[in-house]
Amino acid sequence: MIGDNNHLGVALTMILPLVFYLQYRYTQPYLKWPLRALIGFTMIGTLFTYSRGALLALAAMGSVLWIRVRHKIAIGMAVVVAVVGLLAFAPEQWFGRVQTIQTYGEDESAQSRLWMWRMSWAMALKHPITGGGISLGMER
Repeated sequence: MIGDNNHLGVALTMILPLVFYLQYRYTQPYLKWPLRALIGFTMIGTLFTYSRGALLALAAMGSVLWIRVRHKIAIGMAVVVAVVGLLAFAPEQWFGRVQTIQTYGEDESAQSRLWMWRMSWAMALKHPITGGGISLGMER
C-alpha cells in the first residue's frame, strides 16, 4: 500500500509524532536512545523518498513539534547539523526534485492534488458532519 515514494514519505512523516511521544513517555535510557535513533533515521528516510509532499509535511510537523518541545536550543542545534549534513551529502537528483516545488504550476500531478484538496475542502464545508461520502447520494 505504501510502495509509491509519496505514500511512503507521508507514512514515515505520520509515525514521527508517535515516536516522539514514545521517546518522551519512556524515561529509561535503554529505550530513549533507540527511539531517538529511530526519529533520526525516519527523518532521513522521509527526505530521501524524494517526495516533495513529504518534505513539506516534515517541515510542517517539525514546526509544530518545535513549539511543543522543551529543549529548543538542543533541538535547534540538531536541526542545523541535519540541514548542513543534508546539503553536504544529498545527491543532485534530490535538489533537482525539491526545486520543482517552485514550478508547481506547471506540474500536472501537483495541480491535480491542489484541485482534490479544494474539492475536499468544499465537501467538508457543505457536509461538515458526514463529509462527502454517503450524504451525497441521499440529497433531495
